[in-house]
Amino acid sequence: MRKAFIVSLLSCTIFGVSHLQAQWAKTYSGSLEENPTAVLLIEEGKLLVAGFSRITTAPTFYTLEIEHKPWFIQISENGSGAERHLLNSQKTGADIKYSTQEWVRSLQPTDDGGYILAGYLESSWSEGALIKYYNCAFFLKLSAQLQIEWQRFFGNDDGTTTVRALAVEPTADGGYIAVGSTSSFGMGGSDVLVMKLDSAGQVVWQKAYGGEGKEEAHLVRQTTDGGFVVVGHATSFQPEVPAASRIWVLRLNPEGALIWQTLCGRDNDRASSMVLTPDEGVVIAGETEEDGGEGQESHRNIFLFKLSEEGSIAFQRTFGHESHEWITHLIRSGEKKFLAVGTQELDGDQDLLVIQFADTGHIDWMQVFGAGDVDGEISQENGSAVAVTDGGEIIVVGNTSRLGPQDDDLLVLRLTPDGRIPNCELMRSLERYPLQDLGTLPIETSVEFTASEISLVNIEFTATPSSVGMIRDVCQAKKNLLRR
Repeated sequence: MRKAFIVSLLSCTIFGVSHLQAQWAKTYSGSLEENPTAVLLIEEGKLLVAGFSRITTAPTFYTLEIEHKPWFIQISENGSGAERHLLNSQKTGADIKYSTQEWVRSLQPTDDGGYILAGYLESSWSEGALIKYYNCAFFLKLSAQLQIEWQRFFGNDDGTTTVRALAVEPTADGGYIAVGSTSSFGMGGSDVLVMKLDSAGQVVWQKAYGGEGKEEAHLVRQTTDGGFVVVGHATSFQPEVPAASRIWVLRLNPEGALIWQTLCGRDNDRASSMVLTPDEGVVIAGETEEDGGEGQESHRNIFLFKLSEEGSIAFQRTFGHESHEWITHLIRSGEKKFLAVGTQELDGDQDLLVIQFADTGHIDWMQVFGAGDVDGEISQENGSAVAVTDGGEIIVVGNTSRLGPQDDDLLVLRLTPDGRIPNCELMRSLERYPLQDLGTLPIETSVEFTASEISLVNIEFTATPSSVGMIRDVCQAKKNLLRR
């Protein structure tokens, strides 16, 4: 079914100077809760955004069911046009689909002008008298025209084991490297899964890394020597605190053999993004929990640290405040700069957060975007992913609970190179941000890995386009969107 899409303009459009385009903030809404996970700049200044929707269904009078449906959206340069494609899976030979739990987690450009998506599904179909449960990783190759060229699903139908793809990246040989987790083979409950695919999505090699606990990887980059840096988390290597996880960084050679690995941070720290630097270092961003002290609540704080090519600490920073802050996505924005997007939460109010870091890990500037009280309810704005245009403008995607016509709409911002939308009171600067010492060093551990295979499953996606239904300008009503 084709679903209407609503685009709402949140700020007055102004004309940029010289090479800059006009800055804007817009929401894109259907009848679903939108959760973007990636954004790319594509031809003619357009944007390609991937993510998933969370919807609530009522299969019977007494029960509610949560479903997740993946999608990708192409948005015009000025934000006024958008076309969404919903992805719908089907199992060959199946009669009825009972559940829809499907997520897109990663989107990357390919050398031929197309795109590669990665994610996973946990869905069930009836096949004759049986109901089979599939927990599969998937990869979709799109052409430059956003047509599906090929797709691969890896997993099983016993419902007891899972295979997840959480990140994918093209490799220099024309293939792909993907990471996630698997309980189908390996050492423990779940292990880090690394898959090397060829240009057609066929498996070149696949390995699991881990111990007896739970491990998962959600970040991967190829290094200049053809190897890989993988980042995730692990619980297997801390016998004194068995349930606690640490950030786990692995350096692999081109065949997946381990060069070095290390645990970083404190218990239950989470890495959200990773970039490689020109000196072969690894910069990792994420969140850590700071003890608030006697009578004070703990806070989620931002951390940023850099590992050298050999895995030693180059710098580590923690940024704390009386509010909660976390980073979702970090990219390089020049030889000596990094851009991050995330969220700031204070007294139940969440605002989208944009930060520029220097290559030393210190903050150059910060901006937040949020509406606060909207018609008697607090609006929640969250940042998910960021990109930079050739002219230095900043593209941010996230979601908002009250600024669009529906709840939890997709939010897209086009900002100046210093993170502003001129004449928009919803965007404002943060001047002060305390710096703390992270106070921890990596802990060396042992690791085991196995080589095995995950079987190919006969499932496929169809992409159903959904055109824009209506454009609504709310600039004149922006007084209702301002903080009171």
